[in-house]
Amino acid sequence: MRRSVWVLLLLLSVEAVAQIRWTGMAGNGRWDDPINWESGLVPSITDDVLLDNSLIPGSYNIQLSDQQVSIRSLQIIADAGNSITVLLPPTNLLTSSSGSLEPRAFSTTGTGYTLLIGSGGIFINASNSSSGYSIRINDSLRIDNGGRYVHRTRTGHADIVQQLSRDIGTELGIFRFENTDAASTISLSNRIYGTLQLSAAAAPNDTTSYSSSGTNPLRIRGNLEIESGVSFAINFSDTISVAGDLQLDHAGFNMATSTRSCVLALKGNWRQQNAIIYESNLSGSTGTILLNGVVPQHVQAGGTIRDSIRLAFMNNNSIFIDALPALPFEVHLINGIIQIDASEQLILERTGYFRSDSLNLGSYIDGSILKRSIEGQDFRFPTGSNGQQRWIILKTGYGDFLVRYFRADPYTISSLMGDGLDHISQVEYWEVSGGSGSTAYVELSFDEIYSGGVSDLESLRVAGSNGGDWFSLGNTATSGLAFLSGSVTSEVFDNETVQFLTLASFLPGMNTLPIKINRQWMEQINSKWICKWETGISTDNSWFEVELSHDGNLFQSVGTIPSYKHQNNYKLNLPIEWESGYCRIKSIDNNGQLSYGKAMQFGTGYTNNQVITLSYNPALYCLQFYSRGQQSLMLEIFNISGQPVLREWVKLPGGNHNHHLTRKLPAGIYIIRVISNETVLLVNQLFLQ
Repeated sequence: MRRSVWVLLLLLSVEAVAQIRWTGMAGNGRWDDPINWESGLVPSITDDVLLDNSLIPGSYNIQLSDQQVSIRSLQIIADAGNSITVLLPPTNLLTSSSGSLEPRAFSTTGTGYTLLIGSGGIFINASNSSSGYSIRINDSLRIDNGGRYVHRTRTGHADIVQQLSRDIGTELGIFRFENTDAASTISLSNRIYGTLQLSAAAAPNDTTSYSSSGTNPLRIRGNLEIESGVSFAINFSDTISVAGDLQLDHAGFNMATSTRSCVLALKGNWRQQNAIIYESNLSGSTGTILLNGVVPQHVQAGGTIRDSIRLAFMNNNSIFIDALPALPFEVHLINGIIQIDASEQLILERTGYFRSDSLNLGSYIDGSILKRSIEGQDFRFPTGSNGQQRWIILKTGYGDFLVRYFRADPYTISSLMGDGLDHISQVEYWEVSGGSGSTAYVELSFDEIYSGGVSDLESLRVAGSNGGDWFSLGNTATSGLAFLSGSVTSEVFDNETVQFLTLASFLPGMNTLPIKINRQWMEQINSKWICKWETGISTDNSWFEVELSHDGNLFQSVGTIPSYKHQNNYKLNLPIEWESGYCRIKSIDNNGQLSYGKAMQFGTGYTNNQVITLSYNPALYCLQFYSRGQQSLMLEIFNISGQPVLREWVKLPGGNHNHHLTRKLPAGIYIIRVISNETVLLVNQLFLQ
């Protein structure tokens, strides 16, 4: 008997909490028509309502009645490609104040997610009431990715936002404001949204304003989307965290209307079309957009950025800028690489400036930077490429300057040296383009092996070119230490005569930069010219190519020679018809990178006149010297960071001599320097295995 009663009670309990499904048989889309329901009854306070495609295919719309609707729970779950929309109509004016138990237009009474809007589901609150709350959600509201709640009403929303689910899978669930007035205040301080949309679609003339203020953070787990016709103004003193994208389309975003400064921390992409970001206060408050993603971020921003709006970059996985308005204020490089599209420029207005750490070598801008209206001040450009910051400073400059760094061989611009230069860098150069009348001193940085080896600051030079011969721009000051890092400052130059800049050396054997070809010369034997050269102790070359030119500008290849691991001396017989002109040697390393030796002019007496030569024999683990006579030399060896690791005297008897190092060094790349009577005879690379 007891068991029968228990079973009966269980059945009654299941029946009391019934799931009601929509059939739409009446064809009028009305919630209050019983023919539209599977049970033939309008759902009541004890019913769980399921709106899906199990009984009716395709998309459909349902309109709530003008009276109170109270149910246990509502789920809106559409099949892929379909939409199911529930509308609380403007004609339903039933509201009550926050915390009140008085009836509202729509209420749920169950526990858990009593309103679940799945993918394809839409709930539109369009009550025409101007006060109170028109819906009451008991427990929690869940908007899944692809679902949408639309607040098209002047009734309250703060209590609803507090009930939003934060589970995984709701980040792109949309909470959409469609203000029906000219202006509205929205609840953002200390709130958490999935995706937040601000729209003017329901406003007069398709334009509206949203405003918010607070001292607590706002967390947006998906996107922040500000649509066409919207003006969004905030007075926040905390952080707005956006885990998804920032999207602005023909909209305005005022980031500081009064006394509070706000940071918008963005982890996704930034998309902006014909929109403006600005501030409008007189108290010195600012707005900051911080890109701090953990995956690569993309910026495609058109329109305007105005006033004291800061940009800050902090992403170790790079930020790619495809388009960005001119920047009027601070650009802060905290960490990571900023990649500028080849067809674009990062533009700083007259008041714009960079804030960055010159010692943070992994944070720089790879691309073109245009700085407008430098007016006598020093301006540092945090340029770089290939994982290395290589900054440049224009000192006491005047005018507009376009600056970019290239990790490439400047000999490709020209291999001809003017007076005051022995050789230039083979690994890097800067392009600096200015407007008419622009002038500046330039300070070029160098850093350990990334600049190829700066060994003597006194003979270091800045070299300039306008596409022709390289010429010296002097050395008016230096900083730092040889073999470590520092800089060299040029004489003043005007941008009409200089377009390219690089590091150079006044003396041979100093500041290798690097010199992959230690010596090169030409000999004429029996009316035939021979090109000869000597490489470093060890190189990573794959082959060499000899090129000839009539004018020193347009070169053509006349022969190639493979590079061998333990060979340092090479030669090539030139075609017999070549009796004058210019000759240069091109080396191609194992990675396909090109570098060039200086262009040599036929008949100008290039001879093999070096006092000593040096090679390395890995089998004997010794240095092999050749000297013309007896002499004592100082041998210095530095590691890859420029730190001395070995210093010892070498006595050469004349002729060939094998010198064994006094101690064995670990495998690696070293710089070796040979000095006689305080004169550097040669600087070379040494590769130990």
